This record gives sequence, C-alpha cells and structure tokens, in this order.
Amino acid sequence: MKLALKKYSYRLGEELLKKYGAVVGEVEGALLQPASDVLPLSGDEYAEMVRDDLLRKGWESEPAGWDGKELVPLMDFRKERVGFLLGFESTSSPENMVGFETARKSPETEIDIGIYATTTVKSQRYFQEASGKSWAGPNFDTAIKGLKNIAQSMLVPVCIEGVGLWKAQIKGIDLNTTSASKIKGLALSFLESEYGVPIVKHVLVQGKTRVLEFDGITRVKERDVLLALEMNSEVDALTSWIEWDRVPSLLDQAYEYREISGRDICVRFVLLGDFGSAFMQEAFGSSGSVSRLSPGVPIECELYPLSEIERYLKASLTSSAN
Repeated sequence: MKLALKKYSYRLGEELLKKYGAVVGEVEGALLQPASDVLPLSGDEYAEMVRDDLLRKGWESEPAGWDGKELVPLMDFRKERVGFLLGFESTSSPENMVGFETARKSPETEIDIGIYATTTVKSQRYFQEASGKSWAGPNFDTAIKGLKNIAQSMLVPVCIEGVGLWKAQIKGIDLNTTSASKIKGLALSFLESEYGVPIVKHVLVQGKTRVLEFDGITRVKERDVLLALEMNSEVDALTSWIEWDRVPSLLDQAYEYREISGRDICVRFVLLGDFGSAFMQEAFGSSGSVSRLSPGVPIECELYPLSEIERYLKASLTSSAN
C-alpha cells in the first residue's frame, strides 16, 4: 500500500503546475510520505508533518494580506508564485481558497496558482479507522464543491490534490506508475476481445461549439455505444465520470453526439474492479445518481473483475512472445 494523488484542475491549474516542476515536487513529496508513517496519525498530526517538511525546504509560512481591516494569513505556504493550503485539519474549509485570489492581487503575495491538499473520501475514512484518531477536514469531493461555490470570485488557477491509497494491482501493470491513457488503452483492448468488434479509442468529435470527448465508441446492433470507463475507486489513476458531478457533462455530450450524428446511441459504463453492491445501487439502481440523470438516453452497465483483465494480459503477452 502506498499514497498517491488524485487531482482536480480549475482554470487549467494542473497544466500550469508543470511550469513549476521543482516547487510542485516539494509539495507532492511532502504529501506522499510513506503510508506506514501516516497511518498512525490524525489529520492534524499529518498536516504538521507536511508543514515541517516544507519549512525545511524554505517555503514562506502564512504569507499575510490586507482584508480591509487587518493583516490576515492568506494561505499556509508560498514559494515562487505557488500558493499552498492544507485541508486536513478540523478548522480547514474549502472557502479558504479565496485567499489564493486575494494573494493574486497583491505584489507582496502574488501567486500564479494555488494548490489545495486534502484526502479522498475513501482514504479519509481509512486513515481514521487505522489510527483511531480524527480526520475531520473536507474530503476531495467536498473541496471541489466548495471551489465551485466560490468560482465566480476566483480568477486564479487552482489544483486540488487528494491524498489517496493505492491497493489494487493488475499483474503485468504497475498501476502506481502507468499513465491513465495507457490503462484506458489496455482496458479498451480487453473490451475489444470481449465484444468481438473494433472500438475507436479516445474519441474526439467536433460538436456545435466544443469538442466532445469519449473514452471509446463501438457499434453494436445498429447503435453507437459510448463507453465511459470506471476503475475501482481505490485506483485513482482514471478520472471518474461518476464522481464530482460529471455525469451531467457526459450525458450532455451524449445528447449532442446523437443530435449531430443522427444515430441511435447508448452510454455504457464499464466498471473495472471490485465495486460493492451499495455503490452499484447508489449509482445505477432505479433511483441511482446515474439513472436519475439520464432520461432519453439508454444507460448500460458492465462489471469486470481485475482478474479477467489479468488473464487477458497474460494471454496477450504469451501470444506476442510466440
């Protein structure tokens, strides 16, 4: 088991981070402590560990700005025009990200991007159970919703980084280092062998005013099947369509695709890994989050355990070796 980061980008925040590779590396190095060191800690204790690490690396602590009445801390740390906020403590709030925007406007505290660090939903629960201590800060999904609530006042790019856990493994693939695009490509190749028909991978379609994007499209029984891949929630490499309120975005793109193509369609969620019955009912039951948002577009769901992909990869490697 090891720690990894799940990211959400606001105003191309994740792209902008590439400009500050060394500084971002210091932040992510501080966050990605060995799991064995983090599991005994509370959220407050983990935040203190991260603070000590960044102070040793020369980060400016609690840069302050004028709020109209007095000087107040705008963020926890700043270095080379990158701001950083910790979201692991009981006093943490997503609304604190407003401090990034305030800092952007002042020459003394100006930043080009802010990073807000928190935990994923599942890892927060796991850390609390493992340590027996409080992890009371906002989780990754809560932080995203909080940022959306203040987005009208936020011009500064932001990247939310959720500390998660890597557990699942596929033999022959290191999920800790393999890119999301490669994982998707392997999964889609596996599906081609299951369906017995070609799949067009990573499809970009010019819509009316935007580019529509789908993980894959195949043609089955005179109908275009728009594929949306979901990995086990403990494997954070793939961006989820189900989480973060992205289902409406996917379905909106599906409606537009149907309109411009003139074809019958369905949206098929392909779940790879161990998804519990409670999750399945919550997402795909008759009143689930996905089903509730899809009037007029047929929704299908398929579930494949990772062991099936392992067998496919093993057979593929054997075949290529021969």
